[in-house]
Amino acid sequence: MRDEHYGISVPTAAQLQQRWEQSLAQFEMWALIWRDNPQIAKQAGARVEELLMPLAQVQARYVK
Repeated sequence: MRDEHYGISVPTAAQLQQRWEQSLAQFEMWALIWRDNPQIAKQAGARVEELLMPLAQVQARYVK
């Protein structure tokens, strides 16, 4: 069922679930790429680099 609010269609629960699963699959793919190629992770920036670090190490960066 697709509701319309102000002319904007609202995705169904099944469509949202499918998009969520696709997003997770893409994240997992990139995480593997970054893990296997640390140089690419560095080029992607600090946030990506932190995704691959242990939590304690990331937290230590922000302790004052």
